[in-house]
Amino acid sequence: VRNVALEIFPTDAAVKLKVYAVKYSWYCAKLLRRGQRTEADADRSEAENHFASFRDKCEGLLSEKSYEDIKLMLLYAGWHAANTRKSEQCRLRHSRKGYEFDASNHKRKVEEHYKTVLNKGEISETLARNVREMGWGAAWFAANTIFGRDKEADQQKANLDSH
Repeated sequence: VRNVALEIFPTDAAVKLKVYAVKYSWYCAKLLRRGQRTEADADRSEAENHFASFRDKCEGLLSEKSYEDIKLMLLYAGWHAANTRKSEQCRLRHSRKGYEFDASNHKRKVEEHYKTVLNKGEISETLARNVREMGWGAAWFAANTIFGRDKEADQQKANLDSH
């Protein structure tokens, strides 16, 4: 593990991390939409493969804890966006409240993992922030697409493409 905070990931590793974020976010959104379990499971499997490849390409750059925090930061962003969009479709207040509670909890967890990876000092604040923002872009792109919010999905796709 390095003594100086990493400013950027190797390009091929960054691409794998981005694909992980997108695929995992598709998994979350599809899972919360009825009838898409098989597709969702395929996205999750693909996401896991991309994260493993990201780790391989960054071998020796980060501790196990930092890899785990980065992974969880992106994972919870996907769940937050999917639960938020699902809550908006619920007619029953108690169902809506459950999804809203989960979304709120997941947003808090994104920030917890962001702060943990930042405090570890292995990656710079700029890189940590960029990873988090890329995760939000992937999460909202997937959730907005799956839940039929095409205009917002297009905006998030543009945001995601900037990372």
